[in-house]
Amino acid sequence: MQIMPDFSVSYQGPRANWASLTGSPLWARAILEVVAAWESRGWVHEAGERVLTPYGLGPEVHGFRLPPGRRVIWIPSYGDILGEEPVGHDTLERVYWILVAGGG
Repeated sequence: MQIMPDFSVSYQGPRANWASLTGSPLWARAILEVVAAWESRGWVHEAGERVLTPYGLGPEVHGFRLPPGRRVIWIPSYGDILGEEPVGHDTLERVYWILVAGGG
């Protein structure tokens, strides 16, 4: 089912100049476990939420601030959304929009 985009939606998630879109290397770990591991290295977890995109509700997006002040967005599991086709067209539109809208 193709969703008609709503381009009046504005990005409300974490922002950063750097992003990490991870998958299989971390699948054996719960998201909160990965967040805790990064926090133990001095990263500050500023946000962890699903954000609305013009294509519908997007995947989980986590925002971190690293010790030197750099901000990073992390999208786990290639942006997969529970109950939707893994790495499907709709998911990829949402992930791409988040990366562009949340950048810089």
